[in-house]
Amino acid sequence: MNRTITDILELSKAENVSGRPVKEETDLAGITQESLRKYQVLSEEKKLSAKVSGSCTIPANPLYMRQALENLIGNALKYAEEDGIIRVEMSDKSRQIINRFFGMPEQQDYVLKLSAENGILRQGSSCNGFPAAHRSGTEDGMIYYRDEEIQIRDMEEADAQAIADAEREQGWDASPEKYRTRLADAANGRAVALTAECGGQPVGYVSVYPNSGWGAFAGKGWPEIVDFGVLEKYRNRGIGGRLMDTAEGIASEYADTVYLGVGLHGGYGSAQRMYVKRGYVPDGSGVWYGDGVCPPYAECRNDDDLVLYLSKRLR
Repeated sequence: MNRTITDILELSKAENVSGRPVKEETDLAGITQESLRKYQVLSEEKKLSAKVSGSCTIPANPLYMRQALENLIGNALKYAEEDGIIRVEMSDKSRQIINRFFGMPEQQDYVLKLSAENGILRQGSSCNGFPAAHRSGTEDGMIYYRDEEIQIRDMEEADAQAIADAEREQGWDASPEKYRTRLADAANGRAVALTAECGGQPVGYVSVYPNSGWGAFAGKGWPEIVDFGVLEKYRNRGIGGRLMDTAEGIASEYADTVYLGVGLHGGYGSAQRMYVKRGYVPDGSGVWYGDGVCPPYAECRNDDDLVLYLSKRLR
C-alpha cells in the first residue's frame, strides 16, 4: 500500500521502439475483478469481503496497469484485519480502494485513492478522522513516498505557516505567502507542491511546474523544479534526496529533461553540491539576475535573484 509513487508510475507505462508510451483503452473495472479473483484464497482465509462499484476505461498499457492494480489490491487485502471490508470505487474521474485501517476503530476507513490522467496511474491516500499517529495524508492529497522516518506528500494549507515559522527560528527571513503561492498554483493545476514530513512535522518542500515559463529553458516544454529546501536541523538524513527523487519522478512523466535555478550565495551551498552530484549541468547562458541574463561585467547583487540555471536528462 505504501509503495512509492515512482514505482506506480513505472508500472503504468510501457514504451515501444520509438520510446513513446504504448496505450490502449483499458477497463479498470475488469482488471480489478481479475485481481480480486487472484487473491480469493487470501480473502477467504481472512474472512474479507470485497465490493466493487462503478466502471472506468482509460488509455493505458493494460499489462502494466494490471500489475499496478494487483499490487495495490494485494496489499489492501494483506493489511486488512480479519472480517474487514475492501471496497473499490471508480468513475470516469476517480478510483478508490478502501479497507479498514490496521488497528483503527471500525467506523474509520483507510482510503487509497487512485486517479488516472493521461494513462498514468497516480496514488494517494486519505484518512477521515484519524489520530495524528496514523495520519496518511489529506482528503484529496497523495502520498508519494513513505518509510519508517519520513513521508513525501502533497503540501497542505497548514504547512505554509509551519514551515515559515520553523525557517524564522533558524534565522531566515521567511513568509508563509511563498508557500501559499505554491498551494494556489497546485490548486489551479499549474504545479505539484510537495512537503516532506518527519515525526508529524513538515521539514522540507519542493514544487514541480510541468510546463514552466520561467528562466533559461522557458517554452521548451520542460518541467521546472522550484523552491527546494530542507530545514537545517533535518539535513544530512536523506530527506532532500527523497524530495528530489519524487520531484524528478513526477517531472519525468511530462518530459525527458527537467531544469531548475539555484542561487549563488552560500545559503544555497548544500543545494549546489546536491544538484551537481545528481547530474545537473549549467545551460551555458551564464548567470541570470531576475528575469534575464546578467551581461558580462554588469553590476548585480548576490541575493536570491542571482541564479544559475541547470538541467538534467531524466530518460
